[in-house]
Amino acid sequence: MKFHKFEAQTTNKIYKIKPIEFFNNTIYKRLDFFLGFVKKNNEKIFKDYVNQLIVDFQTLSEYSTVGDYLIRNLANYKNISSNMKLSQLHGDLLRQILGISMEQTNSDNEIEVPSRIYWRAIVLTKIYQLESLVKTIGRAKAIDLFKQYLDQYYVHVKSTFKYYETLDELYKEHLEDSKTSTNNEFAVTSSSVENGMYIIRNDNCPAVEALDDFEDKELIYVVICYPDFKWAEMTNEHFVMTRKYTVAEGDPYCDKVLHDSRIVKELKHPTKEFIDSMGPILKRNEK
Repeated sequence: MKFHKFEAQTTNKIYKIKPIEFFNNTIYKRLDFFLGFVKKNNEKIFKDYVNQLIVDFQTLSEYSTVGDYLIRNLANYKNISSNMKLSQLHGDLLRQILGISMEQTNSDNEIEVPSRIYWRAIVLTKIYQLESLVKTIGRAKAIDLFKQYLDQYYVHVKSTFKYYETLDELYKEHLEDSKTSTNNEFAVTSSSVENGMYIIRNDNCPAVEALDDFEDKELIYVVICYPDFKWAEMTNEHFVMTRKYTVAEGDPYCDKVLHDSRIVKELKHPTKEFIDSMGPILKRNEK
């Protein structure tokens, strides 16, 4: 088995986003689906949960009044249409995280966002949604329900995932990306594909590292790391992912091992010793 190291080329990547599009994809589209999911699967808690969200997001907001955000295709979002205050509070929090004006928020003009701010914008609203759910129904039930939502959302947007017929196709794409990328912020070591197995080791995670001030590591894991399992399935129904280590949980790396169930009949996750031996492990405090 051969290994390929994909070095991080920057520790402060600049992302370019169009605010209206970013707000729609990051919060409104997901929030509409999430509210519908909660209402359908646990209607008795729906009203209490929405009220808890409103209280919590008002507390998080630094603004004295709720903003008025342009939500494209609002007519298609029946769940946020009937909960506009909550939707606009989500807009307030995202604008606050990005540090942009209302005029910029309701614009198609591209803006530049540093990596740390970008990842906080991607992740924090979801973590606060989960926190509010914990307050509403308790930790274990909230985490279980939120994981179900994440799974169902990925199924809902399955058409947006690229399909790979084999793990070799995925590996070759990753290899090509490593040769052409000039602004990568992830330090990755990956294996060749052998016997229906492809091993990926991330020595850093900018998304997790951007939340170094957030203490609840389990909620970070649920929002950032857990969806990887469903991602594998969405890229090919025969792909199964196994994992034992994540940066979110304090481990030195994230392991992502993909198995092709058409070839592998019994899933065997590599030992820690094997994953360690793939190459030098980035010491994140020495970047």
